[in-house]
Amino acid sequence: MALTCRNLLKIPYASKIELVAGEEGLGNVVQRTHILEIIEYMDFVQKGDFIITLGYVMNNDKDKWQEFISRLFEKEIAALAIDTERLNTDTVRMIRELCEKNSCPLFIMPVEMRIPDLQESISKVLHEESMKSMLAEKFFLELMYNNSPVSLSKIKKAEKYGFDMNRTYYFIDIELLPDKDFDLQDGSKIRQTYKGISGDIYTIYDENPVEQLKTILYGCLAGTGARSYIIVNGERLTALVSPNPLPIQNVADNICAELKELELDYRIGVSTKTMGLENMNICYGQSVFARHRCDGNDRVKYFETFGIEAIIHNSIDAELLNSICESFLGAVLGIADEIKREEILNTLNAFIEHNCSYDETAEVLYCHSNTVRNRISDIEKRLGISHTNLNDMFNINLALAIYKNHKQL
Repeated sequence: MALTCRNLLKIPYASKIELVAGEEGLGNVVQRTHILEIIEYMDFVQKGDFIITLGYVMNNDKDKWQEFISRLFEKEIAALAIDTERLNTDTVRMIRELCEKNSCPLFIMPVEMRIPDLQESISKVLHEESMKSMLAEKFFLELMYNNSPVSLSKIKKAEKYGFDMNRTYYFIDIELLPDKDFDLQDGSKIRQTYKGISGDIYTIYDENPVEQLKTILYGCLAGTGARSYIIVNGERLTALVSPNPLPIQNVADNICAELKELELDYRIGVSTKTMGLENMNICYGQSVFARHRCDGNDRVKYFETFGIEAIIHNSIDAELLNSICESFLGAVLGIADEIKREEILNTLNAFIEHNCSYDETAEVLYCHSNTVRNRISDIEKRLGISHTNLNDMFNINLALAIYKNHKQL
């Protein structure tokens, strides 16, 4: 749910502008419109701005135009619209070449077009998309936490927000780890102070960082061709994404690349695919489950890769799960000494994760391999199992997975 440069041409009044360069950037997301004639006011330009200019100050001075446009590219604007009435052919050609080289869409306004009307037509759509996005966010947030039956009215409301009942969707749950330069608390931050040409001092404020990041991710996802809804979820962001035509892994990789570019530390969990509204809360839970199992070395986890743990997480028969856990691990779980109990469980878990190798287990537990041998021998006696028996180790692995689903080892 974002307005791209390509969709600008579908807005009734704005459709009169003509694309003449930078077609590769038509996927850029327009966040605001900005009329700019004086280069000194460049500090007010932000990423995603649709810049409209008559070029009064630059006129046909190519050097001024080159400086003006280069500064706009540094700001990562969405697109540029110009009026060529007072520009000669050489100046227009240079502007087109610069925009084409930098994949920045360049639009030419017809002589009869009024800039205020162009800005108003785009701003109106941006406002409508913002309101639609806000309502859709609230709607899907409720579905994420509520497993009540899906009614016809809910289906119609989802379709109103652009949700396609015949497409597959995934949840991508994103947690940003605390950073001194990225405050997730509500409220704007001072970006800089600016001295205007009149000598007056202005203070420029950034948007709420979470909302700012949400807009950035919308642009990132729009660039992949994915349909998406990005939901502010407390201090996290949750994306509901239909990744077609790219696989979900590519979409997640693009999000990671964007967050890395912003120098943010993150953890991401990705659910299995779903269609329709019935399993929204289940799939959202899967993405949270996967995110919780990320670590410093692996910042993205996919629910479908968890095997036994995934089956356990989706099971609603808690009594059966507890029974299985008690049946195979009861002799260990009943140990009164908590330190001893956790030592045994950690050793058993590491031993299984490292293919029943004494040496590899000893390395990760920072102890001697003989220590591991003694512990495993003690465990086998307590549980009445053998680590060489595949059936025994499968059952123990299953019981450990149930245990870990409630308490991370």
